[in-house]
Amino acid sequence: AWLPRLEAAAPAIRAEWDRLRGRPSDYRISDSEHAGTLHSSPEEWHWATFVDGGRVVPALWEECPATAAALEGVPGLMVGDMPYAFAFFSTLRPGSRIAPHTAPANLRLRFHLCLQAAPAASGPEAETSRPACGMRVADEVREWEEGRCLVFDDAYEHEVWNDSAGGGAGAVFCILR
Repeated sequence: AWLPRLEAAAPAIRAEWDRLRGRPSDYRISDSEHAGTLHSSPEEWHWATFVDGGRVVPALWEECPATAAALEGVPGLMVGDMPYAFAFFSTLRPGSRIAPHTAPANLRLRFHLCLQAAPAASGPEAETSRPACGMRVADEVREWEEGRCLVFDDAYEHEVWNDSAGGGAGAVFCILR
């Protein structure tokens, strides 16, 4: 029952993301569990963090009340003493990708609520090409759909790409399995 409410809140969450996306990213490659192996430069991936290693970032929760309310409505949202717990706005710049990787443990489900995506392919190329903005988990490929969540176990190998001319963005968070 909470997932449809979250997806219904996507326009309000998108409006908050729109206000924040021009700010410097708070993503730090040096703090990543993947030691800078996910992409080629920090400019490719922009973060605005709501939960960092299980710790709520109060200033962003106050600045983005619709997003905070949506996250508070998620049962099992990972907060507290959980080093692999995150919630953040994620923007993948045009022409960028996040390399195939896995989570450090099989303890969480990850949710990507798409806030901005490239238009879907149409015609014959839709059948033969991979989406311009999408994700692969194990052997399954999905295209981003604005206002919809992709839910997956990030213990499986996964990767994300944005081959479009526009930014791909989402609200990303984790819950306990």
